[in-house]
Amino acid sequence: MSRTWLYVLLTSVMITWGLNVIAVKWIIGAFTPLTITAVRIFIASLSLLPILLLRRLIQRLNRKELLYLSLITLTGVFVHHFCLAVGLAQTSSANGGLILGTVPIVTSILAAVLLGVRLSFFRIAGLLSGFFGVLLIMLTQHSDTWHFSWGDLFVFLAVLAQAISFIFIKKVTATMEAAAVTGLSQLFGSLLLFFVALSLEPHGLASLREGTLFDWCVVLASGVLATGMGHFIYNTAIQKVGTVEAAVFLNMTPFFSLLGSVVLLGETLLAQHWISFLCVAAGVFLGTGIADEWMWNKKWQRPSTLDSNR
Repeated sequence: MSRTWLYVLLTSVMITWGLNVIAVKWIIGAFTPLTITAVRIFIASLSLLPILLLRRLIQRLNRKELLYLSLITLTGVFVHHFCLAVGLAQTSSANGGLILGTVPIVTSILAAVLLGVRLSFFRIAGLLSGFFGVLLIMLTQHSDTWHFSWGDLFVFLAVLAQAISFIFIKKVTATMEAAAVTGLSQLFGSLLLFFVALSLEPHGLASLREGTLFDWCVVLASGVLATGMGHFIYNTAIQKVGTVEAAVFLNMTPFFSLLGSVVLLGETLLAQHWISFLCVAAGVFLGTGIADEWMWNKKWQRPSTLDSNR
């Protein structure tokens, strides 16, 4: 797969993920949150099963691969989707989309800590800007007063868990195919979510009969397109271009989440939402190294231009 085609697919995934925040907000309102999340992730794993079987990607894992896969299942599937379901049930999709947009920033921090990536002045400035944006949205409610939202906190914990899983994915895809990592982690993660849901939501299975045809269409679209194929493409990008570079594309998701929350759900956006969006966007631009690369290119292109004029 060429890099250009991979970037096109990544952009499509970011649009899908931005709108998927709206979809998840919808379906957890139609069903019990954890039960339908387990079903949605299980559908996602089934959508990847043909790829795994046709390409014969299911193989015996060594101890290191099994460890990484277990950590990815725990952080990137179970904790991420558990916190996302609980968080979006208590906050707006606009807030959730903006907070989810900080994944690149958190990923950059973890890459610095766990992978030894150096943080420049621009990256540190970006981290501060991004976290200010998150703090602003977490302390704002629609009545223009300030408060602390537990729903927003859970969404941020979902961000942290997903960013941690991206580090593990980068490590394990050195020896495993991204499709196998995605499909297996989603299968085991959905089963873990289901057992927890049985305990926390005794009437969760009964709520599945209450959904309309449209509700189930949203569940299928979210599971297959956003969670199944979306994570497969994104994990492939991590394998091909690296954790930090792939995370840069996540900057697109807050815009589509904001747009979708207004058009599809009729939510009202405050000035704080747009300020937070600008802070997060600036944080991603600075915190993921885009500004460093731009300054580096500018520095080294200038002497070559002078030389050519001589």
